Amino acid sequence: MRYRPVWNLRLGVVTAVEAELCWDRPDAPEPLPHARCAVLAERTGLVLPLGEWLLRLACGQVRWWRQRGQFDGPLAVRLTAHQATDADLVQRIARVLDETGFEAHQLMLSMPAGLLPDADAMDNLAVLADMGVYTVLDDFGLGPLDVAAVRSLPVSCVRLPRELVPDRSPHLTALLPLMRQEGLAVAVDGIDSAETARWWRDAGATSAWATTSARRARRRSWSSGSNRGDRAGRRRAGTAPYVGFRACQWLSA
Repeated sequence: MRYRPVWNLRLGVVTAVEAELCWDRPDAPEPLPHARCAVLAERTGLVLPLGEWLLRLACGQVRWWRQRGQFDGPLAVRLTAHQATDADLVQRIARVLDETGFEAHQLMLSMPAGLLPDADAMDNLAVLADMGVYTVLDDFGLGPLDVAAVRSLPVSCVRLPRELVPDRSPHLTALLPLMRQEGLAVAVDGIDSAETARWWRDAGATSAWATTSARRARRRSWSSGSNRGDRAGRRRAGTAPYVGFRACQWLSA
C-alpha cells in the first residue's frame, strides 16, 4: 500500500493523502498501480475484504502520523463499484472507525459517479454523509445526469475524469462554475506539470492529484520531510512508507 499526496491548489500544500493499493512484482520494473489492483480484486472477489484491510491499515497509519505531529490531514480512499454498492459498506466502515479510533470527519470516501442511478450506492452515500464522512464522486461529468443528480445528493466534492484533465477539456471546465454555485469543491487528477496545475487552479479547481511521473520527479523533496530515525521506527512498527508532507512549490508558483 502507498499514500498519494493531495494538494490544495491555492496554497500549494499537501492537505490530505489517498491510500492506494500497489503490487511490487520482482519480474516487473514498476509496481502494479492501484487501478489495476482494484480491477483484479473485483474480478477475483477479493475487493471487499481487501478494501476493508486497506481502510483499517490506512486509518492506523494516519493516526500514527498525527500522534507524532507529522501530518494532521484527512485520509482519502477510493471505492470501487462493487464496494460502493455493498449492502454492508456502512457497517464495514463503522467497524474500522471504531476499531482504529479514526474520526469520520477525517475520512474522505469517493465512489464512481457512474453509480448515480444505483439506489444501493446512493443510500450508502447518504448514510456515510450523515456519519460525517467527506463524500466525493469520481469521474464526474461523463454522465448526462451527473450535474442534475448531484444537486440532490449529500456530496462535498467532485473529482474530474483523469484522462480528460491533461487536455483541459472544455466540457469539464464549463462544469466548474456550476459546481461552485452548488457549493462543491472540485478536484482534478492527472496533473503532470506546474503549468497544468496553475491552469486548473485559475479555472477554479480546489485540489489535485499528480501523475506518477510528476510524483516521481518530486520524490526527493517529499521524502526529505522525514529523517532516517523515523524511517527505522516505522519499519519496526510495521507501518507503510511515509511520503513526507511539505509544501509543493511547483503547484503554488
